[in-house]
Amino acid sequence: MTQRNVSVEGPNKRYLIRRPSSLFNLWMDDMLEDFMPTHFMNTTFITPRVDVLDQGDQYEVCAELPGMEKKDIDIEINDNLVVIKGEKKMNQEINEEKYFHREVAYGKIMREIALPEKVNQEKTKATYENGLLKILLPKADKTKSSKITLL
Repeated sequence: MTQRNVSVEGPNKRYLIRRPSSLFNLWMDDMLEDFMPTHFMNTTFITPRVDVLDQGDQYEVCAELPGMEKKDIDIEINDNLVVIKGEKKMNQEINEEKYFHREVAYGKIMREIALPEKVNQEKTKATYENGLLKILLPKADKTKSSKITLL
């Protein structure tokens, strides 16, 4: 089984930690390298965590988008599909070599949420505060019907 190495540097020493990877992860990596074009593999999106609540007459979608600004967030709605897009930008240019440890991700974000039924796009409201995006999506009126005249 292949080992994955993780290097950790301290003030005076460098440590090498070996973690055995699962066979499934190695198999998936090999499969993606063989079958996916490289331009797809290099295009990655940050996927925000999302909660979706059914409140009876509407859905409430809450997405975690810490460190983003309102102007960098786009929301698209098509029938029952909600797409959240944007870009989390770095505030300043920092030399990568100065980081001791780095986990915060920057770049393009995208999340698609398929709802169980259509929503009323005209009455949809969204707010963004303290890194939390809330979208209120009223359900489409099911009783609405239209009469068709025969010619």
